[in-house]
Amino acid sequence: MYGNMPQLGAEEVAARLKKGLLPRELAGPAWLRRLPMSLLTIGVAAVQRRAARSEQIECTLRPLSAVLPELGVTRVDLLKVDVEMAELDVLQGITAEHWALIHLCIVEVHDVDGRLAAIRTLLEGQGLSAQSASQEAAFVGGDVYTLIAARPAGL
Repeated sequence: MYGNMPQLGAEEVAARLKKGLLPRELAGPAWLRRLPMSLLTIGVAAVQRRAARSEQIECTLRPLSAVLPELGVTRVDLLKVDVEMAELDVLQGITAEHWALIHLCIVEVHDVDGRLAAIRTLLEGQGLSAQSASQEAAFVGGDVYTLIAARPAGL
């Protein structure tokens, strides 16, 4: 699953799905909740087996500040960062010049080794005020947070 959220068995995931406790992107269509528990558990187990397979893909990574000028970006209304434990790396790849372009930032933060506090400090140091840090129901008790920070109006 996500981040350091405890790995849940198929029965627990099915139970949470049935109760509507999974985040929208994991819950699937509403009709799934009407399936009998045994069938739902079998389906969840199949999805978990398929999700456990991996494929290695080689790619070139570049900091955001290398891409913005190429695209001619002069304003970033919303920067959404969801990179599975590399959020601090992404944010550290933004230069001061480009931070000034960003007006709202939403970051999925895996709070490992004080990363939530470090990212909050980084954002505030770049003129963005942390508005909230919250957890979706499925992540309560884990380390995954959504941090929202905005530049004060008029700046």
